[in-house]
Amino acid sequence: MNIRSGVAACLMILATLGRVASAEDGAVEERYLRIRAHAAIEDGPSDTKWLVLPHPEGGEVRIAFGWRTPRLALPEGILDFGVWQTRQLGLRTEGGPIASWRFSIDRIADDRRTLLDEAICPIHRRRMERADLPIIYGLLATPPEAEKEWAGGPGWVAGGCVVMEDKTTRGYRCEKCAAAYKRWREAERRRSERRAAEGS
Repeated sequence: MNIRSGVAACLMILATLGRVASAEDGAVEERYLRIRAHAAIEDGPSDTKWLVLPHPEGGEVRIAFGWRTPRLALPEGILDFGVWQTRQLGLRTEGGPIASWRFSIDRIADDRRTLLDEAICPIHRRRMERADLPIIYGLLATPPEAEKEWAGGPGWVAGGCVVMEDKTTRGYRCEKCAAAYKRWREAERRRSERRAAEGS
């Protein structure tokens, strides 16, 4: 797995705001944090590592490195981090859904070079657009061709098995990945129709 796809899948953690969202809270909110700091890595459960950074407004940003994520060899010293802080709605309570923030790494650089840039499609090596993307919930089976053809930014985001209130979120979309994914979906639809016709 390449660094970008692994990080996109695993570099995220929820920081609950502790308030109930109102009826007007359907729009996706997002802001970009620029953090210049020394990276602190902490051990977590089940072979998880935490990247801990100071939040510009106080407190800290904690981002989980999941077991599928390649270990980023971060150099010693002060680094520049770009972090997306995206607001989302969680599980619904009696008073409505709980609003929370999702932090995800966008860019890591030192004084000489960029170490990680999530905005660059790892397949087509082109800059992607930041957009509102639909969330697909459930256990998704990723075909082998995905990593070579459309996994960089297919135009949707995997939401996991627990269905939340959010229907869309912010993420990167690659036009070429989205077109390849659309072709794959159409080919899968035709194959399913043929199998159904052969079985009838």
